[in-house]
Amino acid sequence: YSFAGDTIEIGTEYKNNGFVFAHELGHAINYKVLNNLDCDKELNKIFEKELQDYKANTSDIEGFAIDYFTKINNKDRASSRLNEIIAETNAILSGLDNNSEDIAIRGIILQQHFPRTIAYIGNKLIK
Repeated sequence: YSFAGDTIEIGTEYKNNGFVFAHELGHAINYKVLNNLDCDKELNKIFEKELQDYKANTSDIEGFAIDYFTKINNKDRASSRLNEIIAETNAILSGLDNNSEDIAIRGIILQQHFPRTIAYIGNKLIK
């Protein structure tokens, strides 16, 4: 599944997962409505503080579950982590069903360790 330009693509594996659609829609909202909220200085400050605390207090197993949101590979920009968290927050707030256990777990861990980041994003999404 992915969002590129003006297109959301969902593979057959997730075609009946509204949560995955809401996640991809969150990318579109970030770019088209929120004007790249992932570049917001206050949001980055909040996230970096929570990320620092998370790394200091989290087991490797739990950490691996949300590497998608906390690690950067060399070709991605730093804000790509927040881009994914914005999309995931949109999915979480959507209330749509998530029939994928691995995706559900990462959302729970994300909310547990990044509550201020999620709240900041949620306030922007609700507006």
